Amino acid sequence: MLKNPAFWNLWVGLMLRGVSFPDEIEQGLKWVGWSVIGLSLVTMGMRLSQLSSLQHLQTASVSLFIKMLVVPLTLGLGLAALGLRGGPLLVLVLQMATPPAFATLILAETFDLDRELTVTALAIGSVGLLFSLPIWLFLFGQSVA
Repeated sequence: MLKNPAFWNLWVGLMLRGVSFPDEIEQGLKWVGWSVIGLSLVTMGMRLSQLSSLQHLQTASVSLFIKMLVVPLTLGLGLAALGLRGGPLLVLVLQMATPPAFATLILAETFDLDRELTVTALAIGSVGLLFSLPIWLFLFGQSVA
């Protein structure tokens, strides 16, 4: 935990929650945030172009099947059985059904992990969301007005 700056930032953010910064600092921080997002998208594109094969397709597909289909379905049915309905149920199911975040690639780059598997999972997950999203909206979004 001491090596991961995200944990440090969590505590620093919680401590500084009540502090208001001048507009210039807030704009600068916003610019830095959007720059990091842009750079992560560029990194994703670079890694996608460097994919040499689809050797990780099966591994990524199995893990994404569990993450994006099995877990949300189990959670949604379980929460519905407990009486949760409407928007809160749909929000929880959709949060569970999201593909891996682009931050996964940043972590893979930082800690020298399997980049090809990470990029394959990100790409398949992002495309898979286009197909799974209507399923979740149909199954759990009917009572949302």
